[in-house]
Amino acid sequence: MIARYLARRDPIDRPVDRVVLMGSAVLESVDAAATAHRVYGVPILVTGGIGHSTSFLEEALRRRDVESATGRPESHVFGDLLISAGVAPEDIAVEDRSTNCGENAAFTRDLISTPQTLLLIQDPTMQRRTHACFERSFADLPGTTLISRATTSTSPPKYLPPTTVSLPRTPRPAVIRRSHLGIVLRADDQPAFRQDTGSRSRRRGRLWNPSDTPSGAGFTRLICCGFSRRCR
Repeated sequence: MIARYLARRDPIDRPVDRVVLMGSAVLESVDAAATAHRVYGVPILVTGGIGHSTSFLEEALRRRDVESATGRPESHVFGDLLISAGVAPEDIAVEDRSTNCGENAAFTRDLISTPQTLLLIQDPTMQRRTHACFERSFADLPGTTLISRATTSTSPPKYLPPTTVSLPRTPRPAVIRRSHLGIVLRADDQPAFRQDTGSRSRRRGRLWNPSDTPSGAGFTRLICCGFSRRCR
């Protein structure tokens, strides 16, 4: 239910002027952007530098046996994949400095000076947050229309070979990880984690206390439902 809410998919009820593709580890979003390019005949702006998803993107490519140098901005990698998907290089623009959703929006705004209808494509779990960041960054450009269209495909993108390596699944330890809402604290069969004295997010500055977590394995607590400072 939460995943469906986060994967914002607006109706496309007007002409689109540009596709804005956010870098991420979700390869299917490249296919969605290439399809939108063909359907609407508009250019694509790919935004994304080296951020928290970069290593996961590299891993996703390795699992698909796709050769790509490591340490490259996500927008450069996605740009190459778009070309492989049949998009002409001259129809692709790249923004390669951003490291989070807020910067995706802010640096995209720096490149667009006239009101346009932008079709935003992002990792589904980050789509709603990304839309809010774009609303904030484009608030000073009246006439801009934002349409979010998270990909829903779970099949391999058309331009990638099928997976040839099956990685074994291993038990996941208790982790603290970022999410669309802020921090997700997982206590999957980890009593020691629940009994810890607390854990603090350096980026959010919010304190989680074990007393906040009800008993029961597999419980996931969502905290910090606001956007991070860098997205404001």
